[in-house]
This record gives sequence, C-alpha cells and structure tokens, in this order.
Amino acid sequence: MCASVVFYEKEVSVGKSTPFQIQVTAPDSTCLHFLPVASLTFHLSNGRSPITVNHARKDQPARVIALGDVEVDGKEPVEVANAFTLTPGVTQVLQGTVSTTSAAVLKVCITPYFHLDI
Repeated sequence: MCASVVFYEKEVSVGKSTPFQIQVTAPDSTCLHFLPVASLTFHLSNGRSPITVNHARKDQPARVIALGDVEVDGKEPVEVANAFTLTPGVTQVLQGTVSTTSAAVLKVCITPYFHLDI
C-alpha cells in the first residue's frame, strides 16, 4: 500500500479547523481487492483516537470518503461507513477537517491497518 497525508495548512490556531486528505493506493502488482477487508484504520500520534473506515457494501465504491471534523484531542474514535476500493492502481481519497482545543502536534501513521472479515 502507498499512502500519503496532506494538511492544507502547516499550522492552525487552537479552535480552528483545517482541511486534510489521506490518499491510499494499492500497488499495481497486488490483488488486495480480492481480500475481504472489513475496515481500514489510520492511527494518530500520541495515542489519540484512530480514524476507522468500515467497509459498507455498495454497487460502486466512493472515490472520496468524507470523514467530517476530526477533533485530535477528542477521546472518541472517528468511525465512518462507506464503500472503498483496494483495486490495483486506484487511489482512494479520504478527506475531512482537523481541529484541536489545545496546542498539539499531530502526526498520522501512513501505513493503513486492515481488518479482514474472514
């Protein structure tokens, strides 16, 4: 898997939101789309609650998955349900905004974790 994170602003004031994107692409040489992946989870730094996308069966996977506002100092994990694809060479985009109520440094683990539904 190839994943990247883009924050639209380098620094943000406390209490303000800034947009971000996570882009995930399955390599051309893999067959991940044949695996029964139930969810993708992205972990944030310092033990903050993760972002989880639970796979929802639909005819067509969404090209862009909306995550809403992610509060980095919130205790509740962010979970959304949407169809996603791991088709080789296809980029899946997750987008939302991030905000905090106190000064913080945020890092995102760009290695997605898969939960297989076997």
